[in-house]
Amino acid sequence: MIPVITFLFAWILGREGLNRYKSLSLVVAMSGALILMEIDKLDISSDLFVGDVFIFINFTCFGLFLVLSKSMIEKHSSLGLSVLVMSIGALLLIPVAGYGIYNNWESWLNLSWWIYFAAFYSIFFATVITYSLNYYAMEYVDSSKVALFIFFQPVVAGTLSVAIGKDEITTRLILSSFLIMLGLLLSTVETKSNSKVALVGHVDTVPIVDDQERLSDSEKISGRGAVDMKSGIAVMINTLLDEKSNEVGIFYTAEEGPIKENGLEILMPTLLSEFNIEFAIIMEPTNLECQLGCLGTLNAELIINGKSSHSARPWIGDNPILKMNELLEFLKENEVKEHKIEGLDFKEVISATKIKGCLLYTSPSPRDS
Repeated sequence: MIPVITFLFAWILGREGLNRYKSLSLVVAMSGALILMEIDKLDISSDLFVGDVFIFINFTCFGLFLVLSKSMIEKHSSLGLSVLVMSIGALLLIPVAGYGIYNNWESWLNLSWWIYFAAFYSIFFATVITYSLNYYAMEYVDSSKVALFIFFQPVVAGTLSVAIGKDEITTRLILSSFLIMLGLLLSTVETKSNSKVALVGHVDTVPIVDDQERLSDSEKISGRGAVDMKSGIAVMINTLLDEKSNEVGIFYTAEEGPIKENGLEILMPTLLSEFNIEFAIIMEPTNLECQLGCLGTLNAELIINGKSSHSARPWIGDNPILKMNELLEFLKENEVKEHKIEGLDFKEVISATKIKGCLLYTSPSPRDS
């Protein structure tokens, strides 16, 4: 269930797209896992059904965890994330584990060496090493593909059980193993023939301001947004008119405005689900230079509070404008930072785009009146 839930979360949150091979691989591998777990013998009236419900809750939490971890992997190393997750988990479990050991400390002293070895194996190999490898894998593939290989666990467990004489080779084991392996094989199929190059352009322009200079050169195309980005849109249309082209055109509005109104955000779920896009060429004006786009953006709103006063008596109040000085100096000194990621050069910028002020009036408290 974990791979299916992981994929659903990734799709719902717009992190991954849907294609026929990925969907088919999930269905085939899931069928094999259900056969191996003897889903045909499920009894909802059994006391064990309550435990199955809790296991399903565990599946759901872990599936969402894999999807969210993918975003963190893009900013932190797999080893660093492993240390962070394990440390938080250990801190949360210390009170519970300490209480259990305190109440049963005599039984802990009488455990055999085999139990201690099993506990060490579970903590170090089955948890620390396994999670670290999961994070490392997610640096290169989607979280849903990492989760898909969880279906391989019952096959390994069943094979080892047969090898040590605890189980027998059955038709159920053979059939389920075949379906799971087939599902994993389908997940590796790349739909290269359907891959697309996206040509991206916005059709809105920067609003006109009063002191803006207007061009009158007869040798140049003049008009609102001629460079940014109607010229790029014209190139896109001309390219897409070619019947042999393998590009998909993405036209959207509200680029030159607040991020929450951006039209590309609305299109993203459809683009991820309907097209297998390998990379995108954004037709922004770059003075005929090919530039690398950003890996992501972070938009923040900073509120600085103060206390109003008459301009002739500033010492009575607390002017928030003056508090901005240190922040603006920080922005000025940190305009561009260069980063090399997998051999490619990226520039990180931080800037202020809008500053506004207002007066907030609050009702006086009973003590002040």
